[in-house]
Amino acid sequence: MSDLSIKLDSERGYPPSWVVKEGEKIVGEIKSYNRAYTVYGEAWVCHIEDEKRGLIAVWLTHTVLLDWFKKLKPKVGERIGIKCNGKHPEKGYWQFLVIIDRDEPEMPDFEALEAWD
Repeated sequence: MSDLSIKLDSERGYPPSWVVKEGEKIVGEIKSYNRAYTVYGEAWVCHIEDEKRGLIAVWLTHTVLLDWFKKLKPKVGERIGIKCNGKHPEKGYWQFLVIIDRDEPEMPDFEALEAWD
């Protein structure tokens, strides 16, 4: 079931966008995703109910941030933490850390691998 409040908000525009600054964090629940357009083309937008600021639109336009989302595949309803670690000192791209609050995957049985010795 979708969140009708978010859909209504998107009809008149987006919730406030996260302004990326070094040290800034977002911690909250993913409410929805949608596609939107920028001057550079189409992009994904993740709507997060931040614990302190309310609903925030996180535009996945930074390569490193989008790579984290591709790797972790955060789902609607999951809690997420995003931190901006500033720009890379030499290459100038924005650096991020993304953590999803979910059960850890089962660890392999390393003893079973002893047979390979």
